[in-house]
Amino acid sequence: MDDFVPKPFGRRVLSDAQCKWLEPASAARAHEDLAGTLASLPALDVSAFDDLRDSLQWKSERLRHICVMFVSSAENLFGLFDGSAGIDRRALLRHLHTLLGSAGMVGARQVEYLAGKLKSAVQSNRQEEVPAVTDLLRQAMRRFEREFEARLEAVTPGGYSSQ
Repeated sequence: MDDFVPKPFGRRVLSDAQCKWLEPASAARAHEDLAGTLASLPALDVSAFDDLRDSLQWKSERLRHICVMFVSSAENLFGLFDGSAGIDRRALLRHLHTLLGSAGMVGARQVEYLAGKLKSAVQSNRQEEVPAVTDLLRQAMRRFEREFEARLEAVTPGGYSSQ
């Protein structure tokens, strides 16, 4: 199969991905499927956030640092698309692999899904998909960052930030 389904996934998501390849869809249908899958995924998986917060002993500055580093790694990826030179495919795949792992760790489910889609498109030389998925990935990163900050503020008692 030439697709990506982020863990954890249910039968419906797996079935939808398989059906997409068994019955080729038009570009419009593929975009609708992508939008539908994105809508079903949270920008921030709260349970992953809570696990990360607990493992860092509620130290909000450490959580914030992880978020900043995650967003920075995505910005590095987007820098590969600046258009000033040809895209280094190996560097791009390496950055996408790193982003996939990081997204899973911080609970960025939409980012994780889109990074997987982008990686699949690059690996399969489906260059026509890259610009649209990259734009969606940028939007998902912004949503994740906003929700991460909002969640961090909500769980930090009295706005206190311990180090």
